[in-house]
Amino acid sequence: MTVDPYRIQAEVLDFLSSEGLHDADDFASTAAATYVAKRVGLDHAGAVSCLARIRTNTFAPKRQDRAALTDDLIRRLDRRFLSDLERDVAEALPAPPQQSLVADYDVALSFARPQRALAEQLRTIIHEAGFSVFYDYDFAADLWGKDLAVELDAIYRERSRFCVIFISPAYVERVWPVWERQSALARAVAARGEEYILPVVVEPATVPGLRETIGRVSLSDYSIEDIGSLLVAKLRK
Repeated sequence: MTVDPYRIQAEVLDFLSSEGLHDADDFASTAAATYVAKRVGLDHAGAVSCLARIRTNTFAPKRQDRAALTDDLIRRLDRRFLSDLERDVAEALPAPPQQSLVADYDVALSFARPQRALAEQLRTIIHEAGFSVFYDYDFAADLWGKDLAVELDAIYRERSRFCVIFISPAYVERVWPVWERQSALARAVAARGEEYILPVVVEPATVPGLRETIGRVSLSDYSIEDIGSLLVAKLRK
């Protein structure tokens, strides 16, 4: 798997700054380790190791705006450190999921509220073809009272064969779609290139962490019915 150390470094400093953490000691914080573990797909020990290398090779920034933190970090990185970090991250990544594992859902749908009608249409197509789908309204009773952060992480990271995301500016910005996407991306990293995230472009938007090289379909080219047919054909393979 190819790891982008620049992005890892920039995102870690961006996260620390957003949390109000600015000193070198903050790289050892539980919040930083939890963020790296979830975002990059490392276990806790791998995240701590990654942060220790970042701290050693980065000056302790004072209170600055996030853009300045990121720009200054990239200027200070050296090639040897980047190579070491890429190796450390690759070695710490967990093994790919076993093919024998049986998913609870063939597809999990991840979308922002403005795209709910589209998601419901796709859910109906999948159901009528005989496949299981996670669509939140169908499981309202099951989810009621549960810790949604834990439940949704498991669904989008472990319990589905594929995850369809509906890309739009709202999907990039809203809280729960961000949480679902981060869990799906962690699964994609652990799968080391195996197909998992299936993007549907509703409106153009840059999705943090999702490579532009990942194949996607757009509603400007296909109807939701066409996309449903494509998805059913993939599920039948």
